[in-house]
Amino acid sequence: MRAAAGPIVPSALLGDGLANLLTAFRSEVIVIGGGSAVSLPHCQTALLDTLATVKGCFPPFQLLPGALGDQGGAMGAAALAWKVASP
Repeated sequence: MRAAAGPIVPSALLGDGLANLLTAFRSEVIVIGGGSAVSLPHCQTALLDTLATVKGCFPPFQLLPGALGDQGGAMGAAALAWKVASP
């Protein structure tokens, strides 16, 4: 696993997007995958601070990193290629 260089998307923007998803879908768990999962420990506080500004608009939730870390996209692409290539 490579070291995180820093968030690609500013935490406030990601927090706003997550708040919209939480409000629309009433999710209990949010899983952050890909390269963002690697940087989650560095930006989790800022994300939760952003989400706290609209607290009460959605139910309590958990914010978790994806189990595959930054390899999730590659694993999904490989699985799809295998499925397409198999008769």
